[in-house]
Amino acid sequence: MASRFNSKQIASTLVKKAIHSYVKKKFKFTTLLIAAVIAFLILVLLAIIIVVSILVSNQTEDSFVSQKILPPQIYVQGLKKHITSPYGYRTHPITKKKTLHSGIDIGVPEGTPVQSSTAGTVETVKFPMPSDPASTQNAGVFVVISNPDPQLNLKTRYLHLSQVFVNPGDTVEAGQIIGLSGNTGRSTGAHLHFETIPDGKKAVNPVPYINTISEILDISTKEAMSQNVPITLPASSDARNYESPKMLYVNQVIIGDQAGSGGSGSSGSSAEGGTSSSVPYIPDLPPPNVPGIAKMHPFIQRYASLAIQEQKRTGIFASVTLAQAGVESSFGAHNICNNLYGIKADSRWRGPVCKGKTTEQEKNGKINKVVAPFRSYSSFDESIIDHSNFLLQNSRYKTALSQKNPYDMIRGIARAGYATNLKYEHDTTALMRDQNLTIFDNGGIDPATGKPYVDTGGINLPSGEGGGGSSSQISPGDTLADLQVDTITVVYGVAQYYGNSAVRIVRSPDGGVDKYPMEYDGRPIINMVNYNNVVQLSQYAGKETRAPEIQLASKPAAITVTLKMDKKKKLYVANVSTDTD
Repeated sequence: MASRFNSKQIASTLVKKAIHSYVKKKFKFTTLLIAAVIAFLILVLLAIIIVVSILVSNQTEDSFVSQKILPPQIYVQGLKKHITSPYGYRTHPITKKKTLHSGIDIGVPEGTPVQSSTAGTVETVKFPMPSDPASTQNAGVFVVISNPDPQLNLKTRYLHLSQVFVNPGDTVEAGQIIGLSGNTGRSTGAHLHFETIPDGKKAVNPVPYINTISEILDISTKEAMSQNVPITLPASSDARNYESPKMLYVNQVIIGDQAGSGGSGSSGSSAEGGTSSSVPYIPDLPPPNVPGIAKMHPFIQRYASLAIQEQKRTGIFASVTLAQAGVESSFGAHNICNNLYGIKADSRWRGPVCKGKTTEQEKNGKINKVVAPFRSYSSFDESIIDHSNFLLQNSRYKTALSQKNPYDMIRGIARAGYATNLKYEHDTTALMRDQNLTIFDNGGIDPATGKPYVDTGGINLPSGEGGGGSSSQISPGDTLADLQVDTITVVYGVAQYYGNSAVRIVRSPDGGVDKYPMEYDGRPIINMVNYNNVVQLSQYAGKETRAPEIQLASKPAAITVTLKMDKKKKLYVANVSTDTD
């Protein structure tokens, strides 16, 4: 019995051990499988984070970027080497958490003048108070400026300031000094945090907007800072207690030989050296008496005399004016707000604007339908006149407008990037031939040869590529070598704020008056937003105070620096002039 019992026990024990061993191995396998899956998922997540971070860090917006968008400061040269924290995902220096850094940090000393990057309206001025949420206090003193330009529609933010010279609702120009940099809010050192927010929705990398213009200003600003331009503050009967430093700022940047914002009322230099002022605009001229005009398109008959008048004013061949209008608008049948030439409303334009649907062609031939802002006109006459001004005021067409042959001129305009239509050069020259438009150019006779104009095919012109009809500008990612200009002019102003900061007033029984400067974070209060916040604090309840009264003294054209581009595409200072009066 014992032997039989022991055999059963042994068998039972072996079975249990076998089951335990199987379960143990199964558990180990399952555990390893789960661990492997988790590790794989972690690696995938890390890869996604890295890819997104790279994409975000390298993000550029296909925004209009020009001399109308300036860097937020000019006192520290070398933008990229002074970016202490770039746009993109980073480990926050204080929280140590991985977060999106929605702007760039530029390392500048506290008190560095900060200028508005664009023209616009001051939307927000914030001096954080103890009752504000942490997100507001973290930003420190900051300003938000909204640019209403339909081509830009850009908000810019300036954080961690120490002082602010503007108030909500103020209108500012690009380059205007709006405050001083600081170290307020959650910050590990003095710097300026700068953000660009297209459409006011999501911040994007600011570097593509300001990198190239910063390189230009680095060269001119170094020269401007070496000039000594005095600025005299007006005398005051009341002793003032605040004066800012004397500050240099950018008043205007002119890329190319000419400046201007277009518009039918402006005038330009003639393409052949004449002046526009000697030829007044005469409306409703009868059709010119030239052979074959009765067989031409009615649109040509109606506007040929105005085109001839524009040729006398500007030197732009009448056939070019008519051919472009015919191709762009199908002889006036398809236009946006009387705009015959498809000229968009960029930041130079100060006239009426309307949005319309149009098509743009990519270099691979793909056609896209877009909605864009266009210059708006009251009549076709106004559009034709502004077309001449537009060509004159954009340096990219300088070579084209210097041509003595109308076919070469129209080809040069096309190759300079007037339109995205890949057949634009073909279509405009074909229309000139089909309608015999050169009959309006000196009777169709080339003065140099005494014979009719001949289309040479543009053999003496640069090949060029289409790029859209817009003004001379810098595009995202462009370098100095990409600029198709040989002259850049930078006009600097000198400014100084002065007046009286806010004070608490204490009156004594004997009639004496004592004034005690009010402060915020150890600094005098010179801003109305700051003052209105502080007087609400309990320490000032029932106290008599006086609001700040700050004024601006400015010499807007104190220094003009002209830069030239040499054959190696390097900029150098060609001339400096100062206003020392």
